[in-house]
Amino acid sequence: MSDTLLDYARPLIDGLPDDAGLEELRALLKFASVVWNAVLEEDGDVDEAVLNLTTDMTAKLQGPPPEAVIEWLAERKVYRYGDDPRIVLSVEVFRNGDQLRVMAASAV
Repeated sequence: MSDTLLDYARPLIDGLPDDAGLEELRALLKFASVVWNAVLEEDGDVDEAVLNLTTDMTAKLQGPPPEAVIEWLAERKVYRYGDDPRIVLSVEVFRNGDQLRVMAASAV
């Protein structure tokens, strides 16, 4: 799951600042995993997943959620990873020397 999650979120990861660290990468990957799981919960219905996530995030966040990013990730899940039924259970990012390592656990 780690490799798949990294590939799924790669365009967003590439957009992180060069000095982004452990916490920024962890937050981005957890966000991506929430979108991934929402699409699975809605049986691939991107519109329903985006609506539910946007509503949930609006209730929990001070500002408006990044709806365009949610929609883009949801569509990416359906079109590139639609045949992957795994649910992301956890995401951990840790240092291994001078490298950041990602470990994502999943279940079917």
